[in-house]
Amino acid sequence: MKEQDALFEMRIDGEIDSSEYIKRKEKFTEAKQKIEQLIADNNYRFDAWLNNAKNLFSFAETAEKRFESGNLFVKREILASLGSNLILLDRKLNIQLQEPLFVFTKYSSELKPLRNRLEPIQDKPEQEVMAVISSGNEIWGE
Repeated sequence: MKEQDALFEMRIDGEIDSSEYIKRKEKFTEAKQKIEQLIADNNYRFDAWLNNAKNLFSFAETAEKRFESGNLFVKREILASLGSNLILLDRKLNIQLQEPLFVFTKYSSELKPLRNRLEPIQDKPEQEVMAVISSGNEIWGE
């Protein structure tokens, strides 16, 4: 915006002629449109990512109950949503999970004890509590 103001001032002061002013103004307008398009694209990608994350967490939160109480169609739909390469071996189903769902299996065993707690640890300093929570976790741990 400052550059456009400076350009306008240059035109008013007679430092540049009208054809040069129009040419430079068009460059500024094109640059502004590019930036606006980049912002719009970024907003779209962010909204899509956020929507996917909401859907993923909603799926992860309800899938077990829906699978247990659902009919055959619901169960197939849930299994198809989980991933690909479904292999039944010795009455055990193996699934190659989709990338976003893999995170849940990677860290679920570490988070289950925390979820099942009724009360937070009260008698220990916060650093000790965080050490317990993050121990064994390659992302949270040191």
